[in-house]
Amino acid sequence: MFLDDSRWESYAKNFPRSKRRAKFIAFEGIDGSGKSTIINKVANELKQSGYSVLVNQEPGTTPMGNKLRKLLKTDIPRAKRTELFIQEACRVDIIETRIIPNLYNYDFILNDRYTDSTIAYQGAGNGNDLGLINELNILATREIKPDLTFFIDTDLQLANKRSKKQGNIDEFDRVSNFAKRVYNQYQHLANSKSIVKIPNNNSVDYATKLVMSYLQSL
Repeated sequence: MFLDDSRWESYAKNFPRSKRRAKFIAFEGIDGSGKSTIINKVANELKQSGYSVLVNQEPGTTPMGNKLRKLLKTDIPRAKRTELFIQEACRVDIIETRIIPNLYNYDFILNDRYTDSTIAYQGAGNGNDLGLINELNILATREIKPDLTFFIDTDLQLANKRSKKQGNIDEFDRVSNFAKRVYNQYQHLANSKSIVKIPNNNSVDYATKLVMSYLQSL
């Protein structure tokens, strides 16, 4: 979903207009999809081509975000809405301290997860109300939308094997129905929105080349 530059005007007042606004790119996918690996490869290729790149991971990246990420990884009992609000708090911190201040400082801003992840994990996965999630997403992001969103499309069972091999034992691995709900929601989003599907069942390098071909056309 490309975002018209006029939507960014309110955030650009303090930046030199001689510079182009960064292209904001979101990457989505289930755990074990290879998403983070592809982002790192794409970031390296962009840098080698002379572009400046800022990478964010949700939840995480900022000092506050990393603290909250560690909290989310614990087994501390919490309500599902509590987890939703923590996720959104992480997003607010990235928007306010990483994205808005750097709109004109980088050529590309790459986000490892964005609002579609909340719909998939906190909505379909955890059963939170989608209306509430949409409202929180709007508030957290200040309605900043990606210029382009990639969905790294990987078979559920293959992603599960990758995740376990990497030692990532979390909700994805413990509750198979949860993983299926998240996976199905992602497929629904990818089929109903302006999201680019990138297959990654075989070659990460091939998936990276596909992503780069789209970015080069921006």
